[in-house]
Amino acid sequence: MITCYRRCVAEAVLFGLILAAILIPLLICFPDRGLWDVEERGVKKLQFLRVSRDPRRYVRPEEQTALLSPPPCAPRPRGHSAPPSPPPPPLPPPPRLLMLVTSAPAHHERRQAIRETWGGRSENARLVFVLGRGREPATQPPAEVLEESRRHGDLLVEDFTDAYHNLTLKTLFLLKWAVRECPSAAFVLKTDDDMLINTRGLVRALPRWVAQARGGGANGRLGGLGNAAAGDPLAPEAPPPLIFGYVYHRSPPFRDVRSKS
Repeated sequence: MITCYRRCVAEAVLFGLILAAILIPLLICFPDRGLWDVEERGVKKLQFLRVSRDPRRYVRPEEQTALLSPPPCAPRPRGHSAPPSPPPPPLPPPPRLLMLVTSAPAHHERRQAIRETWGGRSENARLVFVLGRGREPATQPPAEVLEESRRHGDLLVEDFTDAYHNLTLKTLFLLKWAVRECPSAAFVLKTDDDMLINTRGLVRALPRWVAQARGGGANGRLGGLGNAAAGDPLAPEAPPPLIFGYVYHRSPPFRDVRSKS
């Protein structure tokens, strides 16, 4: 029995040596055809991530690039083009909370659900959906999106392919619209169309969170931001802008292949 076991081990070792003697010269002489090329090809496919691109080439912050745009939150400052004729209807008062929701052209039901629930039940708030023109090259958005914009007037459609890899562009475009067309908003919320948000609770909690972040404590005063919340974000005494987020500390990743997390 021992002799048979030793013989099997010796044969396995000999077979491994012969296989290595055959494969190693092939990998050295033909790296572009060997196993080492698998990782190299994978790295080459991700080379575009290492290239820094100037976002101004795509977003063009000084130009009007939107294919569809909702009414601005306040009259445009001097330097912008004159409004089209006939003049638009009177503008509503500046919102305290501007809700910018990233969406996609085909997500009609999601947008309508948000309008009928958390997106349309908060006072002194403004809801805008941000999306691209679609996956197919076109000079204008799909007909369904045009009709939806006509009925609701809350769609911002920019001229780029609406795809997952363009989420950075979508975020830059929504910030561009917020700065150009709604600078009077005290707070800006950026979220997705598959989220459920307690906007009323958020509006009530924002002053307390800001006071804590500014070092004023739970009952601290907002100072200059109080004027911003009242509709004067450009007041000289207003503090610098503040960004809120949520950190998932020590949160395990989802291993499900269907998840993006």
